Amino acid sequence: SSGINAEYGEAFSDGVYAISMTLLAVSNAEKMAEHKDEEYFLHFFQNSSQSFVTCFGLVSVLWFVHHQLCHNIERNNSVLGGFNTIALAFVGGVPFTSGLLLFYANPENYH
Repeated sequence: SSGINAEYGEAFSDGVYAISMTLLAVSNAEKMAEHKDEEYFLHFFQNSSQSFVTCFGLVSVLWFVHHQLCHNIERNNSVLGGFNTIALAFVGGVPFTSGLLLFYANPENYH
């Protein structure tokens, strides 16, 4: 029979979601560690937390829906794999988008 086992595509997708979520957490923690002044830190933490929760929540919902969809697929083909890769490219862009939100919420903190 032709096609690729759907478990491979699901494992690849789970990896992309996991890396995206990890980059969100690491990026925010790294930027927060740069601020030594308590007032700036608290302001930055508030905006950073809002950005993180929003983006992490978005990726979590997308992962859940994707997982439910993939659970019903038994065989995969190159067209479905291509569409999956395009969708995952958008998921991979979420940490970048989170960084943009954080940057424009705190432009005075970046040099």
